[in-house]
Amino acid sequence: MSSMRFIDLSHNSFAGQLFATFFDNCFNLRSVSFAMNSFEGQIPMLRNLDLSNNALSGNLVNGISTLHNLKELMLQNNQFSGSLPNDIGFCLHLIKVDFSTNQFSGELPESLGRLNSLSYLRVSNNLLSGEFPQWIGNLTSLEHLDLSNNQFYGNIPLSLVSCTMLSKIYLRGNSFNGTIPEGLFGLGLEEMDFSHNQLIGSIPAGSNRLLETLTKLDLSVNHLQGNIPAEIGLLSKLRFLNLSWNDLHSQIPPEFGLLQNLMVLDLRNSAMYGLIPEDTCDSGNLAVLQLDGNYLKGSIPEEIGNCSSLYLL
Repeated sequence: MSSMRFIDLSHNSFAGQLFATFFDNCFNLRSVSFAMNSFEGQIPMLRNLDLSNNALSGNLVNGISTLHNLKELMLQNNQFSGSLPNDIGFCLHLIKVDFSTNQFSGELPESLGRLNSLSYLRVSNNLLSGEFPQWIGNLTSLEHLDLSNNQFYGNIPLSLVSCTMLSKIYLRGNSFNGTIPEGLFGLGLEEMDFSHNQLIGSIPAGSNRLLETLTKLDLSVNHLQGNIPAEIGLLSKLRFLNLSWNDLHSQIPPEFGLLQNLMVLDLRNSAMYGLIPEDTCDSGNLAVLQLDGNYLKGSIPEEIGNCSSLYLL
């Protein structure tokens, strides 16, 4: 087995414990995938590892730093617990890391800020805590960041704006507070979910670069206030917009009628007032329009009857 480079046992019905001695003579091993099985026990130290969707448990011990050529580490959907390994920052070639849906706790290791090649970081659905790390701005190759459904708190740092390659960011279900950094809306984001936090302040107006790329914006269940910026009407690719359960005290901008690709518009329970603009339903793709729990008045525009795709009102 000394010449073996790839092992793929994924999508089978293997069970039992993994044992480290199996790999003792695999000197040239570069990639291992045991995904979609029923393995149990604690993880041995391997390189280029995909152990996702198993029943693996226990703590991750330091030692991962010996895997100098590691590029992807996929441990999602297991039962790992304890802290994330501090020495992960020595795996300088890491591109993709997924620790989601486990029971990890504690703070994100500061050494993660050393991973200049990292483009994908997903740690959602754990018990992680602490403030949003300032070092996140060091990850200049980062494209996908998912911290959803943890116990993070504090402000969203301005250093995040340094992640100029960022296209998808998910912070849903934490306790982040403070305002949304203005510069974040200047990135070329495609999807942005900051829902179910404690954010305050107004919705930033954005910039032309953002307006060309954003397809999903979810800021629901926060404490945002102020008018919905008219610039949202320039989000030509926007398909999903949820601003519900905020304290906006805003009228519905008539510019919503310019969102020709919009499929979901949810403004429930956000203290919206005034009339429903006649061109709100100009998008032939609108399938969900939710405006309940507001202070809207007047009649429902007849034009809503022209929304052929609408199934929830």
